[in-house]
Amino acid sequence: MRTDHPTSLAVKEASLSTVRIADRSLSIRWSNGSDSTFHFMWLRDNCPVLLHPSTQHRVVETSELPDDVHPSSAVVDNDGSLVIVWAHDQHVSRYTPTWLHRHDYSAGARHTATAARTWTASSIHDTLPKASYPAILANDGLRADFMESFLTHGVGVLHDVPCDE
Repeated sequence: MRTDHPTSLAVKEASLSTVRIADRSLSIRWSNGSDSTFHFMWLRDNCPVLLHPSTQHRVVETSELPDDVHPSSAVVDNDGSLVIVWAHDQHVSRYTPTWLHRHDYSAGARHTATAARTWTASSIHDTLPKASYPAILANDGLRADFMESFLTHGVGVLHDVPCDE
């Protein structure tokens, strides 16, 4: 169901080659020669290790980060992941090449947008996105398909959602 930008497929198979720290962003050179840029604030705010294990929500508020958030170091480790140590609190963030590719907002790297569809109550009956909450938590592909369909239709139904008071 998803359509990738033509250049994004090449990056998907590439590994991280070099990392350069600039004034307010970090530049990555991929092994295929393409480049990506990520702003410090965005990287720290979206750190994958700072997500609540069950809700997948951020555990650090963006407003708690200093305005001048920046890394004290950024390297590609032996596993090929980007490892950043943040200057203000020495937190270590780790971003895999797959994660960086999936979240790359650099020019030319974005996936093509799916056009919104209009619908009526009768026309959406068979295409309404529906999913089990535990199933989409456990399956990245199912979650991506549900979210894409949700973006297309503007509505979706999750069932088997736990109710904690």
